Amino acid sequence: MNNAQASSGKLSWTTRVAYGLGDTAQNVVWGAMSILTFFYTDYAGIDASVVGLVMLLSRCFDGVSDVIMGFLVEKTNSKWGKSRPWILWTSLPFAISIVLIYTVPQTTSALQFAYIFVTYNLCTTVCYTALNLPYGSLSAMMTRISKERDMLSIFRMALSPFGKILAVSATLPLIKVFGDNQLAWVKVMSIWAVLALLLLLKNTTIISNIIMFI
Repeated sequence: MNNAQASSGKLSWTTRVAYGLGDTAQNVVWGAMSILTFFYTDYAGIDASVVGLVMLLSRCFDGVSDVIMGFLVEKTNSKWGKSRPWILWTSLPFAISIVLIYTVPQTTSALQFAYIFVTYNLCTTVCYTALNLPYGSLSAMMTRISKERDMLSIFRMALSPFGKILAVSATLPLIKVFGDNQLAWVKVMSIWAVLALLLLLKNTTIISNIIMFI
């Protein structure tokens, strides 16, 4: 984007698409994780009641993590702005945490409970919150023109389903291809994690052209 665009707050089509791809990246992961319970019970061999308890306890931390992350973003001051640094800092941990969820050790029930509780919350409560909340607030900081902000929201909503559709339609077939076992899940989720990471990094690289507004 040239200086005239930056000073006026008008965004290029490339920037709009790049912003939308951030949501595509996150939905690649969440599309695959929509069948996480199926993995836990049928492949990792964890009792459904244990999985349900982990999910229930984890919900208690969601609201708190959002408040804390909002406070941290507001207090962030860097040459990259407030929101963009968090996307850069958390993209790789988010990708790694996705894979960790699926590397459940075959051990005692107590240790499995502890492992899935820690890894699930690391991914969803910590890494995802630290990535998604700044990403959501980024549009308001990219431009001062309300019409441009509306366009960013449109691109975000338009591109976000593609990630979920890809993951939902391709995950189980790929699991079969890679051996239909727990290791196959790790391999497939590694693919989605790398894809999400590349899209997120592409997102922040293009948006770096407008950091004067972030």
